[in-house]
This record gives sequence, C-alpha cells and structure tokens, in this order.
Amino acid sequence: MSPRGRTTQLRRPRERTSAGDRTIVTKLLILLLGGLKLGKILTTTGTMLLSIVVYAIFYGWRFAAGFFLNLFNMIPLSPFDGGRITAVLSPRIWFAGVPVLVGLFAWHPSPLLIVMAILAMPQLKRAWHYDPTSPENVRYYGIAPSVKLTYAFYYLALLAFLAMMTFGIHDMLGPLRGGMR
Repeated sequence: MSPRGRTTQLRRPRERTSAGDRTIVTKLLILLLGGLKLGKILTTTGTMLLSIVVYAIFYGWRFAAGFFLNLFNMIPLSPFDGGRITAVLSPRIWFAGVPVLVGLFAWHPSPLLIVMAILAMPQLKRAWHYDPTSPENVRYYGIAPSVKLTYAFYYLALLAFLAMMTFGIHDMLGPLRGGMR
C-alpha cells in the first residue's frame, strides 16, 4: 500500500523496440493494406467480368427472341404484319403463309398457332374470292408496279435480315444451350 492508503499497480517497464522491429511492422501493415486493395481490385474486376458475361448471355437471349419473334411476325398471313405488307402486292399471297403456319405447328405444336389459323380463316376466304377487276379492289389494290416492287424488295430484305440474325445469334448462343440442341 502506498502512504495514502491506496494500492498501487505495478507497471510493466516499456520495452524498447528496435528499428528493425518497426520495419517489420511497417512492412506487414503495407502488405496487409496492399492485400486489401488488391482484393478490392480483384473483386471489382471479377464482378465487372461476371456482369459482362451475364449481360451478354441475357441480352443475347433477348436478341435471339426478338429476332425470332419478328421473323415469326413476318409470316405472310393477315393477322401478322407480314400479311399486311404482302396485301399491298396481292391478297392471294396470304396462301403462301398457310404452309409456313402448318410447318411451324408440325415442328412445335402450340395453341397460339391454332388461334392464329382461326384468325386467318376470314382473310383467306376473302383472298379465295378475290376479284382483281372489281371496283373496290381496283381502288384499294390499284398501286403502281414500282411501289409494289419496292414493298416486295423491302419485305424480302427484312425477311433475309431477320433470318440471318436469328441464325447467327442462335449459333452464337449454342455453347450456352448445352444439351438443348
């Protein structure tokens, strides 16, 4: 006890560190901070690369679906946009869409294709009874041959473009499909 009645604590004498010990501690701190920064850089880089891969896969599938849906929509039958474009040429071209719709149904049966076929029936009936000399048809379909040729060219060019892009993206995404061939 001390003269004042208090207990005193024994203090450890301070150890003196040498300059070499400080250098080791400094190097360890630098290594630790460097490792943290390197880990942050690697994590950020890895996250960026992963997001690029996921982005490419996600948007690749979106592009494939978009091109295919547009190609599907170009079937020359009336409920589709292709039927509206080919009506400029002649409504009898709609009959070219029937084998396409039947082929799609044979390849991949879908109730939606049946609904589209039902919606196409009245238009096909009109095309069957189409008289190019009737006055209303002459007024409605009386378009200059140069305009018809332009529409036909753009329609076929769009079909070719959509088919090539669908095929190209389908091949590009092939390794991602795995066993889905």
